[in-house]
Amino acid sequence: MEWTDRETANYLLTLGSEQFSQRNLSLNSEARVAEFELTMRARFSVRDARNQVVIDTTEVSTIRQM
Repeated sequence: MEWTDRETANYLLTLGSEQFSQRNLSLNSEARVAEFELTMRARFSVRDARNQVVIDTTEVSTIRQM
């Protein structure tokens, strides 16, 4: 893969803002967090050089439980 400027690119990837969240899954006997879940979400879309949509706006996420 090679990065290039917008004028010569075959595809344009547009990234939306990232959203991060954390929630508690369980507490220990001292009422402290024992387990939690981290979630990261982002939206993106891809257009070709003629500005035709290749991948419509899509949301992806990853979740990690710790």
